[in-house]
Amino acid sequence: MDRGQAVGYFPIMGCFESVCSRDVTMKAIRTPALVLLLALAVATVSSAQPVSERFVGTVQWIAGERMALALDSGSSVPIDLTSADQGDYQTLAPGDRVVVTGTLSPERDRVIATSIAPVSN
Repeated sequence: MDRGQAVGYFPIMGCFESVCSRDVTMKAIRTPALVLLLALAVATVSSAQPVSERFVGTVQWIAGERMALALDSGSSVPIDLTSADQGDYQTLAPGDRVVVTGTLSPERDRVIATSIAPVSN
């Protein structure tokens, strides 16, 4: 009996039933696993993006590209002004009420400001 006439032989795929079913099973396992790994990789990359936060408070002091903001809760937050537009903060003085929008630094020890606006009453 030649291979083309054997029971369970699939000439189009070039394999016997037991081999073909094993290949199909492996593909059925690999595809969802790859999709899951890809989804996890995308989620990890997207979660690594810094989240913008808003901080409302009173300017304690400002010098050069640094500022201290007293929050309404009573805590003080150091602000890094290097990524903010200088026009946003060049006229600020201690006692001014502002909204600082920015992200936490990777070290989580300061806020990197992206914009600063006076609090509107």
